Amino acid sequence: MYVKVNVSAADAIRRNSTTHGPQDLELTQEWLESLTEQERAVLADELPGVDGRARYFAGGHGSSLYVPTADLEAVRAVIQATLAKRAEQKVDAAAYRQKQTERAVTGLRERRVRKGQQYVQAVGGYVNNLVNPDMDVAYLPEECAAEYAAWTAELEAQNQATIQAVIDQHAERERKRAEEEAAKKESERLYAEACEALVREIGTESQLGRLELGRLPAAEINTIVHDHVFAAMGDQARWPRYDRLQAQDIDHDEDCCDHRSVFEAEYCDEWTAADYAAVSRAEKLMPDAQIAVRVHKGQCEECDAQIERKSLQVTQAWHGRNLTREYACRVSE
Repeated sequence: MYVKVNVSAADAIRRNSTTHGPQDLELTQEWLESLTEQERAVLADELPGVDGRARYFAGGHGSSLYVPTADLEAVRAVIQATLAKRAEQKVDAAAYRQKQTERAVTGLRERRVRKGQQYVQAVGGYVNNLVNPDMDVAYLPEECAAEYAAWTAELEAQNQATIQAVIDQHAERERKRAEEEAAKKESERLYAEACEALVREIGTESQLGRLELGRLPAAEINTIVHDHVFAAMGDQARWPRYDRLQAQDIDHDEDCCDHRSVFEAEYCDEWTAADYAAVSRAEKLMPDAQIAVRVHKGQCEECDAQIERKSLQVTQAWHGRNLTREYACRVSE
């Protein structure tokens, strides 16, 4: 999965680099899975279409992510900064929703006043103060006073029921929002506990020491978990990991100077005999996993040279998360 990030000229100069502007960057499956649910939500908001399944062209979408360096940790830092900003705005958002509810209630009350004014005028009376909610029936013809009193009582009862419905709807929205947030936090807590337990069980002495000090990087913990979950796939020699396509992998024309390329990846619905053989072997090793064939394509924007490779995407559920690794769609005996 490729995405375009933007590096400013000022940041490039500070790093003594001449590379700046839009650049292609791969969002690997393992890196995406190392993000929390909140971080993935921010990424999805910033980069529409990055959901692991949608077709995505790096050169066809202008990213709103401006980073100091074109690497995944810089993207993570931007996401975390966005989360911090949203946390500051969270109280304001709750106050805004409350204000919207109060505005709806006020609107209902004002509508009652307008209807009352219209009634008074329709039966031949008049309204001295158009903004006065307590219109005096003395301004009505005497024969309409009793009818007006009954009408206003009925209208007030209807309004009170509608107002209470609006208030209840707001309370229900807030309750569901709180439940969803609590469920997300609990899911993240359980997954973090499972990861820590696994590190304590199979981690090296160095990893255990750093874990106790709280200095073990999240990326390293993520690698430990993935290595454990996908251990059945065997070593790198038998199941080589998929290497992402790069511009230099394309067989460009001799007179092509730019080598600016775009990439896409999509799921493959039709399998060759080799694809089927690879999937069958993987299913024997990991019978509970979901296995799919993906096709990755690259094309030079200048000379139109193209390249295509396939990968085997293996997804395994582990403690409430779907972990994924991508392998080259070829198997060594």
